[in-house]
Amino acid sequence: MSLAKTEGQGTIEEIKEAMVQKHIPFIEEAGKQGVQILCLQEIFNTPYFCPGQDAGWYASAESIP
Repeated sequence: MSLAKTEGQGTIEEIKEAMVQKHIPFIEEAGKQGVQILCLQEIFNTPYFCPGQDAGWYASAESIP
């Protein structure tokens, strides 16, 4: 994982994977401390792109089953 990918440089899939990998240590630590329910914020797996209207981020949308 590179910091550049977690800041939005790379393909959408590379960025999403880098962001998940960045959060795993925090999730594991929470589990070690006994956390039973863990919620991640909306769009945790991409940089916060919402203030802009860059159509390039449309591909990061995920379907809801």
